[in-house]
Amino acid sequence: MRHCLPDGRARRVEELTPPRRLAEYVACLWMRRVMAGEPPGSGLVVPDACIDIVWLAGHPPQVAGPNTGPVPFLVPSGTAIVGVRFHPARAPAGLGVPASDLLDARVPLEAVWSTAAVRRLQEAGEERGEKVRLLLLLEELERRLVGARPEDAAVDAVIRWAVAGSQRSRPVATDLGVSDRQLLRRFRARLGYGPRTLLRVLRFQRFLTLASHMPGAGLARLAAEAGYADQPHMTREVKRLGGTTPSELLQSP
Repeated sequence: MRHCLPDGRARRVEELTPPRRLAEYVACLWMRRVMAGEPPGSGLVVPDACIDIVWLAGHPPQVAGPNTGPVPFLVPSGTAIVGVRFHPARAPAGLGVPASDLLDARVPLEAVWSTAAVRRLQEAGEERGEKVRLLLLLEELERRLVGARPEDAAVDAVIRWAVAGSQRSRPVATDLGVSDRQLLRRFRARLGYGPRTLLRVLRFQRFLTLASHMPGAGLARLAAEAGYADQPHMTREVKRLGGTTPSELLQSP
């Protein structure tokens, strides 16, 4: 799950379970509201290996590609934003483009679907509530997933290695029936970047999760638990991926 920093209000995101028929592709649906009179919701979106479809009320939907660093966001007062978050490596099947084309990018949804499809979404969702807009996105997405085959055994094997936190040897491309070059190409097409970057992003997310569940833990312990070589290693990585030091991150509202 991606985390929003440093504005504490930005954390108030309501997450919904996707329909079972889309659960293989969609990690969650989410909504973020800022009531009229409240300060705008702002902060940073940090890397989480996911791709989202994002729809701010009154604006065309966008695709938020996989990040390799922090990205600022703003939700104006009196409005709401909704999103469909894909599981890592699952977005290309629903969007129709390689994840590498979306790396560190925010692109209009019509650039990957079609102007006509997005126009239908906007006309049907105009002046409608957040849940209606989410439903419209899901209906269009389901049409595009008919016949899709998300599996790639070689890529999935490397993803499982990264999720395990490199506690075991990385799968060898030849053992997976592909060349090193082919595996890297297919991996980038599915996730946007290579296995080493995925490992870094997942370790960073593990640190954020541990920090939220172990508020009294020291940085050295968090570094060890998250899988960093040492505390300085964690500090470098957190600054690179999160835009701030671990101490500043943990002291944010």
